[in-house]
Amino acid sequence: MADLDLGWVAVSQHYFDLAVVMPDVLAVPKEGDPIRGGVFICNSETGHSRLWVSPFLFRNLCANGTILSGFANPLAGSVLDQRHAGRGGESLVADFRAAAKDALDLAPQAASLVETLVETQLGRRRFAALQERLRPILSKRRLTELLEDLHPKLSAYDGWNLVTARGQQYYGGPVARRRL
Repeated sequence: MADLDLGWVAVSQHYFDLAVVMPDVLAVPKEGDPIRGGVFICNSETGHSRLWVSPFLFRNLCANGTILSGFANPLAGSVLDQRHAGRGGESLVADFRAAAKDALDLAPQAASLVETLVETQLGRRRFAALQERLRPILSKRRLTELLEDLHPKLSAYDGWNLVTARGQQYYGGPVARRRL
């Protein structure tokens, strides 16, 4: 497996989250905004979470770890999502290792997809879908504020940046993460 850098780690009484980042830049969609790939791992020893391994993109500009989802990227999503209560040992370790390798292998493909977002308009369909996804998580005031700057003619890349920047502004950064 490649040498990896620590992106962040968060530990609570119920969860353990770890993000490791590949050292090499995979894409530079806009000048000054290099993107590296990585693997996000979540687990709980207390039964509050399944073992979950997923590829993600790490934007050096804002240290934002974007967990990839099927909504944005058909390549991505969880590589491993496994309930492991009562199951462990060699089998679980082998599944974990395979999933981490698969996640690292997917990262360059996902990064090249992000580069295409710079040239792609958000469009009416994506704009409407994004509004629907944001409606239940933002107050009416914040959604209205966000929609003043977000519009269908914006590039998908700039739309993504706007939503993540506002999320960090509204909620004070990534929830329960401590960057090291």
